Amino acid sequence: MDYSLDFTFKDADITHFQHYFAETKPFNLKKGLFDLSLHLANDPDTTKGEIIWYGQASARDVDLFPDFLNGMELNQAEGSVTFDSKETIIEKCTGLYKNSPFILKGILTYIDDFNYDIRVNSDDFNLSDLEDGLKEHMSLSQELQAKGKSNLSFEVSGSEEIFQVQGELLTE
Repeated sequence: MDYSLDFTFKDADITHFQHYFAETKPFNLKKGLFDLSLHLANDPDTTKGEIIWYGQASARDVDLFPDFLNGMELNQAEGSVTFDSKETIIEKCTGLYKNSPFILKGILTYIDDFNYDIRVNSDDFNLSDLEDGLKEHMSLSQELQAKGKSNLSFEVSGSEEIFQVQGELLTE
């Protein structure tokens, strides 16, 4: 059966609609609003029965705990993405990790497996937030103390099972 559908959402509740899009599950979205423009089409003669989908979305005031970042809490995120049935491109996303602002860009692919390549930058990252985060996710000495501001830049790439982190931390 041939069809072509276009959907537009404005100020929609992200927690309700995340259940309809399997690709959003690893993000563990807890709150926020989004705008969405989505195109779905099927032409059995040209697509061999696969549904073609693509679109754009923007979100604001989003709180999330992504599985692929070990459930790390991110708050007040806002940004925009373009997507299709193979990948999502994060054009720019801003948010907070604890009390530290960040900017995130990257690409998520989900052709056969879920993979990602995400770049994060912050020109005003609190070292105490970094210290708390490292202690939560790594076995570091409880005596480690970090204070002050920093410039933080890193890239995380891989899959849910295997990933790499590479970055730079400049402190005052």
